[in-house]
Amino acid sequence: MRLLAVLLSAACLAACGDSRVVEEKRGFVTAGLRDPSSAQFRNESLKPSGWLCGELNSKNAYGAYSGSKRFMAKDSASAYMEGMGANGVGETGHQQVSRSLDLR
Repeated sequence: MRLLAVLLSAACLAACGDSRVVEEKRGFVTAGLRDPSSAQFRNESLKPSGWLCGELNSKNAYGAYSGSKRFMAKDSASAYMEGMGANGVGETGHQQVSRSLDLR
C-alpha cells in the first residue's frame, strides 16, 4: 500500500512539473498573438527533446477565431507557428523546420 502511495505521489509531482513546462512554452507561442487570452490549444505533445508541438486557435483582428495552426516551441527564441509571416513560418517553412529539428 505504501508503494502505491509513493508511486502515485511521484506521478503527480511529475505531472505538475510537465504542466509548468507546457504553460511556459505556450507563453512563448502566445506572445505574438493579437489576443493571447483567446488561445485554445489542442493535440499537444511534449517531446523528450524539449519541444512542445500542437495546434493553436486564436482570435483575429475581427474578434473571430481564425482556425487551428500548427506550432512548435522550445524557448522564446525557438517558437514557430504556421502562417505567421515574420513572426513565424509558412506551410513549407514549417515542414522544413519540423524536418530539420529533432522532435522526438
